[in-house]
Amino acid sequence: MMTLSRREVLCGGLATGAVLASGGLSAAGCGNQVVPAPFVDVTTLPGDPAALDLDPASMSFGQLAVRLAALPDLEPIGGAVTLRLPKLTPGTLPFALPPSILFVHRGAPGDPQEYIATDATCPHAGCPLGYAPEDRLIECPCHGSRFRATTDPGGCVGQVVHLPAPSALRAYGVDASGDPLLINLSVDVCAAAGAPTVVGGQITLALADVPELAMVGGSKVFPSVNGFPDPIVLVRQDAMTVDALDAKCTHLGCTVAFNPTRMDLECPCHGSTYDLTGQVTHPPAPLPLRKLPVSFDGTTIIVTVG
Repeated sequence: MMTLSRREVLCGGLATGAVLASGGLSAAGCGNQVVPAPFVDVTTLPGDPAALDLDPASMSFGQLAVRLAALPDLEPIGGAVTLRLPKLTPGTLPFALPPSILFVHRGAPGDPQEYIATDATCPHAGCPLGYAPEDRLIECPCHGSRFRATTDPGGCVGQVVHLPAPSALRAYGVDASGDPLLINLSVDVCAAAGAPTVVGGQITLALADVPELAMVGGSKVFPSVNGFPDPIVLVRQDAMTVDALDAKCTHLGCTVAFNPTRMDLECPCHGSTYDLTGQVTHPPAPLPLRKLPVSFDGTTIIVTVG
């Protein structure tokens, strides 16, 4: 008699041809075909493969040093490990430590994001995450959540691109300029990129602070906005026109991004598209995106959200 794992039962045992007893239908919403990254225990001993610097006099105090030569799982592009952090006495560091870090060898040498580091557990149900190089995404093997693995005009590392994850992964600063590599656990890369703040019902941005919009055809997604519940996407249409829209897809809530080739907004999860007025041009999105009023004088962008 064939024995099925819990995952095979939930997902219909399709890989082995197994059939569910309840009518032979496979369950919807199964996880991605990704393997959680192997675990490596972090020590506090300098020189170990992965060590947390606890010397307050050190320039790398509070940073995690990773020695690539000692971690063969990180050697190939697409390789990843889960760095399991030690439990410290509260107050040992001036910030809270996450339980574990997903560390990914994402790109080729010279790529500014050759290595990335994020939280290692899915915020949906706490499953361990892995990296899928074929999708170029961080993925959860349990329930299908997916997260960005790059920071670009479309969004930031750790941003949710496929539900059911309710929130983004925290992305940490990585210094890959030397050996060992250093992960700065006190730095939230996406927060450091600057989430705008609503003041008096408006978001005010200096064009000089949003270099992605310096040229016509440029775009910028703010995955989070202080004082506004959804992400916002900005698109530079012409010399004196900037469009702003609520970037939360009306299908299942994924964040849309601008496609400069098609000159439209596209959802990475299920293929919905919208024009720059927010109208749906391809389902399954059932409703348009909310277009936000914008004033732009060539140097300052003011988006009204109130």
